[in-house]
Amino acid sequence: MDQVRNLIHEIHRRSLWQVLGIFLASAWGVLQVVEFVTESAGLPDWTPSMALVLLMVGLPICLATAFVQEGMPGQSHDDQPGADEDGATTASQATSTAQAHQPPKPNAEHDSLDGRQRLPDYCDPAQRRHW
Repeated sequence: MDQVRNLIHEIHRRSLWQVLGIFLASAWGVLQVVEFVTESAGLPDWTPSMALVLLMVGLPICLATAFVQEGMPGQSHDDQPGADEDGATTASQATSTAQAHQPPKPNAEHDSLDGRQRLPDYCDPAQRRHW
């Protein structure tokens, strides 16, 4: 009985009910589209059945992925890799994370962040366009 309670607690903690609901609603929509396309495009009669089988195979994969995304049962966020004894990230990790999220800076050869080259300053302003 205690194992069932732990399982239900993990299901609620990981929001598997939400994942299941979204998957079932999406699967219903996909099946409706498949049936419509099958009738209108003249696809074989077994197409909706195959779509249902593929969705049934995808359900446990989706739930398993959602389950393991939070870590193993009983593992707290402090046990996650990259955290020190008090659960905080180290300074080097914070620096590398901050550097990874900085936008690129334009340099002298580019006047925009999209990488287009600009014409030299001595060109006529009417001719100054990106190429």
